[in-house]
Amino acid sequence: MIMAKNIANIVNFVRAADFRVDARELLDTYLQELELARSYPLPCTFLLQYDALVKPEYTAPLLDSAGDSRIEVGVWLELCRELVERAGIEWRGRPGCDWDWHVDPDMLMAYTPDERYRLIDLIMEKFREVFGYYPRSAGSWLIDSRSVEYMSEKYQLDAVCVCKEQYGTDGYTLWGGYYNQGYYPSKKNMFLPAQTKGEQVSTPVFKMLGPDPIYQYDDGFDEHYNPSALQHVMTLEPTWGCGANPDWVDWYFDTIYENESLGFAYCQTGQENSFTWKNIAPGLKMQYEKLMALVNAGKIEVMKLCDTGKWFKSKFDSTPATAMSALSDWKGEGRQSVWYDCKNYRVNWYREDGRLGIRDMFGFDENYTERYYDTPSHGNTADYDALPLLDGYRWSGNDIRAMLAFTDSAGRLLDGSITSSENAGGRLRLAFDLDGHTAEALMGETGIEIDTGAVGIELRMSVNSYADTTLSHVDAATVKYSHNGMNYFLRVDGAMFILGENSLRLIPDGTKFKVKFESRG
Repeated sequence: MIMAKNIANIVNFVRAADFRVDARELLDTYLQELELARSYPLPCTFLLQYDALVKPEYTAPLLDSAGDSRIEVGVWLELCRELVERAGIEWRGRPGCDWDWHVDPDMLMAYTPDERYRLIDLIMEKFREVFGYYPRSAGSWLIDSRSVEYMSEKYQLDAVCVCKEQYGTDGYTLWGGYYNQGYYPSKKNMFLPAQTKGEQVSTPVFKMLGPDPIYQYDDGFDEHYNPSALQHVMTLEPTWGCGANPDWVDWYFDTIYENESLGFAYCQTGQENSFTWKNIAPGLKMQYEKLMALVNAGKIEVMKLCDTGKWFKSKFDSTPATAMSALSDWKGEGRQSVWYDCKNYRVNWYREDGRLGIRDMFGFDENYTERYYDTPSHGNTADYDALPLLDGYRWSGNDIRAMLAFTDSAGRLLDGSITSSENAGGRLRLAFDLDGHTAEALMGETGIEIDTGAVGIELRMSVNSYADTTLSHVDAATVKYSHNGMNYFLRVDGAMFILGENSLRLIPDGTKFKVKFESRG
């Protein structure tokens, strides 16, 4: 049964220069994507980089489609030599590169705030010169909070899209934020939802690329759970293995659209033209067919990115709670993964190899200012993160899987499974089987309520290291953390914490207790 609105966006982002690809092939790929879009009665969005905006061979086909209400045109906010030099700024790209994917010079956070605004204005005015109006949507792999707020206020954008959760891929790290769907960002940190109206940007941000909710998170581990400096890609992108696999795509659509999602279910497909048509075409054509079948069955609505933003703003005054519930495993290995997000925190319940518990938990604080709010990023990389409470990827290693897992009092892992995921009055209720005991967890904005179902069941967290996070204090009811200059807390009511060597025990007084994140003492 469909519990919430099911939305898909088809977003193709378009460059006119890429030193890795012949210019004619870039143009042909874009034209093929546009022709495919015209052949289906499905709304879609094309986001143009500045180097495409200034070339008639890219803009003329979209101007010819001006009467087609299915096709939205917006801007892709990666930068190129022509734009940067027009703004009176030195181009810092590698020799011979008119476009360069390194954060400096490619992304807005590589520039001072005033330079960011100048670059945005040039892009927006060029767009208006060509199309006669300002765009309603913008996207980029990474974008800073000042730029999001500036575009939201000055240009009244309806939607912004950014990269999925990933660690180190292409030098772009987005780690610990709102996992999928969409949120209203903080004015101080694009990556995190705001908690209050006064600190909330009025344009929602949507997460791109459709990550696999089971495997994408730690698809970088070696056989000893050691994380690599960057992750692999397991997404809906048509050029990659998963997105080109019809069986995986069927599983993915069933998972996100047929299972519990709370506020709404969402995915984005489409591809940058740099991957070229011969690599994109098989997967993208296959996905169009599957999306069309879901639309015809009344199961989903394919929307333009701008219309998704308009719907979001009409439906939610603040960031909603959402979920991704993967209760089956497309690999047939028995793994399960449920993500819960709200404006205050996220948590991931996970099952593998007879181990069930929390794989990931991060807190959100609108006052946690992003690194590039005032200071440009002069390097190849950029990092956006939230406040780690349990980082199942970076805190693992040396044969230790970082996870807060159900055990008995002797520390023996309980073989469990997630038996259901359902909406409980706006909160997410998960039911578990723990060696024959029925247990449950109830996630809401104020925290997680857990009923172990039996006395003597507890949760134990094992870690290899806490990476760049410090547990500065632990007492019976509180764990105090420090991360990147922020102090924050994990508190428990109805249980107690005991800190051990590379471990943290959470022992209930009876069977029921509550765990919550707090960002203030």
